[in-house]
Amino acid sequence: MSWDIGERMPELESWMHARRWYRGEPHPLYLRARADFACGAESFTLTWCIIEAGTVLYNVPLLLAPDTVAPAAPFPSKTALVTRAHGHVIFDATTHPAGQRFLFEAATGQPGSKPSIKSPAASNAGNRPGASTLHLVTRPAGFPGSYRSAQPLSGEQSNSSIIYQTSTVPLIIKLFRVLSPGANPDVELQAALSDTGTVPAQWGSAALVGGPAAAGSDVLVAQEFLTGAHDAWRVVTSSFPAADSPGPDTSTAAADVPAPNCPPAAPDQAAALLGDFAERIRELGALTRAFHTALATRLGTTAATPQLREAQLASWQSRARAALAAVPELENHSAHITAVFAAAAATPWPALQRIHGDYHLGQVVDVPGRGWVALDFEGEPLRPLSERVTPDLALRDVAGMLRSFDYAGGQGERDGQPAARMRAWTRAAEGAFLAGYGDIPSEHRPLLRALLLDKALYEVVYEVNQRPDWIDLPLGGVHRLLEN
Repeated sequence: MSWDIGERMPELESWMHARRWYRGEPHPLYLRARADFACGAESFTLTWCIIEAGTVLYNVPLLLAPDTVAPAAPFPSKTALVTRAHGHVIFDATTHPAGQRFLFEAATGQPGSKPSIKSPAASNAGNRPGASTLHLVTRPAGFPGSYRSAQPLSGEQSNSSIIYQTSTVPLIIKLFRVLSPGANPDVELQAALSDTGTVPAQWGSAALVGGPAAAGSDVLVAQEFLTGAHDAWRVVTSSFPAADSPGPDTSTAAADVPAPNCPPAAPDQAAALLGDFAERIRELGALTRAFHTALATRLGTTAATPQLREAQLASWQSRARAALAAVPELENHSAHITAVFAAAAATPWPALQRIHGDYHLGQVVDVPGRGWVALDFEGEPLRPLSERVTPDLALRDVAGMLRSFDYAGGQGERDGQPAARMRAWTRAAEGAFLAGYGDIPSEHRPLLRALLLDKALYEVVYEVNQRPDWIDLPLGGVHRLLEN
C-alpha cells in the first residue's frame, strides 16, 4: 500500500522532534524521497523515508500495518507508534518485529523462516521539488545464520541499534539516523578492519541511492554482537582502589607533567599506581597501534602537504578562539597557545591516514576472553562528513585517549579519591598507554602536545555549554600543557 505521508506530517513532526537522535531546534519536516517495500506475510508496507529538517537529512524507515493485524501483538514501546491513518497503524520500523526482520535481511541477505523482503513496491518521490526515486542497495557479507528474534537497544542518542538472536551467533544492526552523501566511515573503516580482531566483525550493510542521496548514503551496518562486553570507561574507573585506602606513595610521581613531555612511567612505578591494571592499559595502547597500522596499510597514507598543514593549523586556531571566547580567563594564555600550535606546524609531520576520529574510553569495550575491541568509527558526529573522511594525524586518536584518562581521573576525584592520587594515576595511565602504543619519535612530540591542547580547548567549550560544573577538569589540562 502506498500512503500519503504529507497527510500525516504533523504527527510525524511531533514524533521526530521528541526522539533523542533528532538534532537541534524543531524545524518543519519535508519528505525528500521515499521507497515502499512489501514486507512480511501480513500486508505490511515498509516505507523508507529521507526527511529534511533544516539543514539535516534524517533516515526514517516506517512500517505501515493494517489495524486488523497490528493489535495481534502488543506495541513494542510507547515510542514505537508514530500515528494512525486510514485503518492502518504507522510504527518506527526499528521497534516493530516485521520492520526489524526487514532490516536484518536488508543488511545480511539472510532470510528468516518467512522471507520478509518480497519485492519493491512502486517508489514515490518526496514532496520537495526535484525529489527522485530511492533504491535500497544491500551489501551482505556472508553471515552464516538466520533471523530468530530482535530487541532494540535502549539509551542511544545519535543512532538506533537492534540486537538480533540468530540460528548461529548474535549480531547488532546500527541504523544511522543522520544521513550524509557518501560512505559512512563507521562502515568503511570497520569493513577494512573486520578481520583484524581490533573491531567487531562486519556482516553486511545497506545504502540508499537516489533523491538527496544520489551518490549513495550508508543507512545501516550489521556487526558481530560482543556478548558480555563492558565499556572501557566503566572498566577503568572501577579499577580505582577504595577511596579511603592508603594507596601508594605519590610523592615522586610526575603528577602534573602531561604525556608529551614525560617518558612512560617505569614499570615498577606504574605497577605501584595502577596495580595489575597497568598491563591492561598497555594492551589498550597496543590495540590502538594495531588498528592505526592496519588502516594505513589497507587504505593508504597521504603526505602532509603545506596546504594540509595550514588547514590543520587553521582548525586549531579556530577551536582556540572559541575557547577564549567561552572562558575569558584563557585570554592571558593566548600567546602561549599560539606558540604551541606554531611549534607543531613547524615540526616534521608523519604521513596522514584514516583514523578513528573520536577516540576515548567510551569507544572501546572489554570483551570476556578477548580483551579490548574498538567501536564507532564515525568520527566526531557533528563534523561534516567531508572532514571525517579526510586523512588525519594518527596522533589525534592518541591525544583523545590520553585526555580520556584525564577525565577518568577527574571522575575518581568526584567519587572521593584523593586529588594527588588521581593526578598521579592519570600520569601513570598515560605512560602505560604510550608504552603499549609504541615509539613516538621526539620530533612528533610537539604535534602530540598541540593535539592534546586542541582537544582540551574543545572540551572547555563543551563543558561551558553542557556541564559547567566540570569546567575545571579541561581547564586544568590546558594549564598543565602550557606550563610544562
